[in-house]
Amino acid sequence: MFDASLSFSNPIETFDLLNASEYKQLHQMIAKNTYDKTGVPNLIYNGTAYNDTYTDAVTGETRPMWGTTNTDWQEQVYKKNAPIQKYNLSMTGGNQKTNYSLSMNYSDVDGLIANDNQRRYGSRLTLDSDINEWMKIGSSLSVNATNNRRGASSPNRMLGARPDYPVYDEEGIHLKQPAPGFMSENQNGHLDYTKLAANPVAATLDENITKTTAIFGNGYLEIKPFKDFKLRSELNLSNFISDNNHFTPYVHQAQTERDILKKAVSIFSKSDSKNFNL
Repeated sequence: MFDASLSFSNPIETFDLLNASEYKQLHQMIAKNTYDKTGVPNLIYNGTAYNDTYTDAVTGETRPMWGTTNTDWQEQVYKKNAPIQKYNLSMTGGNQKTNYSLSMNYSDVDGLIANDNQRRYGSRLTLDSDINEWMKIGSSLSVNATNNRRGASSPNRMLGARPDYPVYDEEGIHLKQPAPGFMSENQNGHLDYTKLAANPVAATLDENITKTTAIFGNGYLEIKPFKDFKLRSELNLSNFISDNNHFTPYVHQAQTERDILKKAVSIFSKSDSKNFNL
């Protein structure tokens, strides 16, 4: 018996986020209210006017305070019509003395966030046989494997990203954004951003890959030396293997003023574990 299915998934609901103009108005209001409450100039409002530029403490460059694009990060990160594939195959057979069954399955599920994916593989084989009137043997073996891949983007990251910044800069490189929570006072007494954070699209390029394989086996011998009396011996084994790989491209790494002279590198790490029981 064989069956297969193909379906598609989409986000049920997305948020109506601020555009660039609304984002600017909101943060100017916050900055002005903060000054009115504390009397201390801030990065956006200096006490008499709103600042149009700021000095990037990471690069030392003077940059516009506000961008001019309208980026909906949900549209950039969420997939449309993410496919879900499932396949199942099963068969049984035998004769008067021996019976067997075999089943196999495979699924390939794309997540709603770009580059997220899960694949599953499974199989199971069982066999039972009557050797003679007083002896019976049987065994079963199942193998299951998964391959999970995910990036580092998330709904929270999309909601917190600046809509006035584009996905890429003029050179086609993922544009990093000033991180609002990281500021310091410069030599002129003004606050500057001291950290650049990766945008949500760059975060999807992370590779967090987990591969697992689980093997379970069972075998038995059953003897019936005389009526209403049975002797049964069983052997069970299990083996679990896990392999984890993590890759963070440079475009997803946050950058601070201490990192500006560092060579652009990516981070890769790997770990694995195995467990065997008999």
